[in-house]
Amino acid sequence: MLAPAKNDNKRRGILMMLLACLFFSLMDAVMKALSAHYPAIQVTAMRAISSMPLIIAYVVWRKATPTLFDVRWPLHLFRVVVGIAMLTSFAFALKTLPLTEAYALFFISPLLIAALSIPFLGEKVSRASWIAIVFGMLGVLVVLKPSGEGLISWAGVAILGSAACYAFSAITVRLLGRTDSSESMVFWLMFGMSIGAALLARQVWKPILAEDYGLIMLLAGAGFVGQLAITE
Repeated sequence: MLAPAKNDNKRRGILMMLLACLFFSLMDAVMKALSAHYPAIQVTAMRAISSMPLIIAYVVWRKATPTLFDVRWPLHLFRVVVGIAMLTSFAFALKTLPLTEAYALFFISPLLIAALSIPFLGEKVSRASWIAIVFGMLGVLVVLKPSGEGLISWAGVAILGSAACYAFSAITVRLLGRTDSSESMVFWLMFGMSIGAALLARQVWKPILAEDYGLIMLLAGAGFVGQLAITE
């Protein structure tokens, strides 16, 4: 039987994951709308840049500025790279795939995370968890239909790549969480993605339409809350 403190940590972790799923779903819906008008890499840049003022304010409010530089830089850099790849692949797929089908394909990520947690984190995945994952994968197949039409398109491949990047990012967060602060993980991810994605998007950048600024503000807020929750 788990000690009360461990029970509290588990409940808090479950609550944070549910909160992250809620706000990331909202964020993805906004990305779907934006991806119809802007290149995928620009959508990634807008998502990261728009969140930076909120993240800076959060770090200052938490008085966590001193913790920003006492970090494991290689892991942060790796997380920035996979973060850019993950969001750009996802935004690219959303140009042609319905959000429901994109999510069905993306649900392969729990299986990848469970598999990666064994060699990289030394964690044990319980039989009950594996059973839940298998049933979840069966649900994915039901949504995709036996023909698996979503898998044979570039958009389908992009979603699977995005799911793989998400799995590696989740494992990296777990490793960083042993030594680095939550604030540093959120800050350096968005800061690195802001610069990296903006540089990659400079050749294809399209002027932002006035009517899309409201969506970008919603993207910033949903992404900010979701990122804090998933990091916690």
